[in-house]
Amino acid sequence: RKDRQFFVGHEAVVEARKYSGENLTIGSLKRMMDRKKEFHHGQIRASPQVLTAMILAELKVQAEMFLGEEVTQAVIAVPANFSFYQRQFTKEAARIAGLETLRIHNEATAAACVLTSESDQNIVVADLGGGTFDVSAIGYGDGVYEVKAAGGDDRLGGEDFTDVLIKIILRKAANDFDLTFAQSDPL
Repeated sequence: RKDRQFFVGHEAVVEARKYSGENLTIGSLKRMMDRKKEFHHGQIRASPQVLTAMILAELKVQAEMFLGEEVTQAVIAVPANFSFYQRQFTKEAARIAGLETLRIHNEATAAACVLTSESDQNIVVADLGGGTFDVSAIGYGDGVYEVKAAGGDDRLGGEDFTDVLIKIILRKAANDFDLTFAQSDPL
């Protein structure tokens, strides 16, 4: 939304591209949820929980606009390897955003819950997100999901693969193209 000082998701990427060369974005926030780190950017100083609350508040606004009614409760999906404290930080962020957390699910488990089936089955869901890689083994029977196992790695995600691929492409393309712009424009 244009009346806000921040943008979330795709809109944030679009806005960031307008200011090439300036690092105006914060990414991989989930990786930092357990740290006592404070982000500093210009006049903004905020903890990962407060930044997450800002994101959740924006998602709340978007959901309310889509649904046409107030949203006060949420089920939130987090990486499978989130610790107890990271889950508590996430609940605190939701509270700051004006949301009551009904449940916290592992991301891959939440993805499996949208599947419907008329037969009993075992499901393995792999979620290679931007910052994490999660896997859940889930049994489904009689309309009930049972998580058999879940795990993840918050240091192995899509961004990590992207970073490696970018380095390979830039190294190989350097002989054929002028890539000086790539050094000054992280996007």
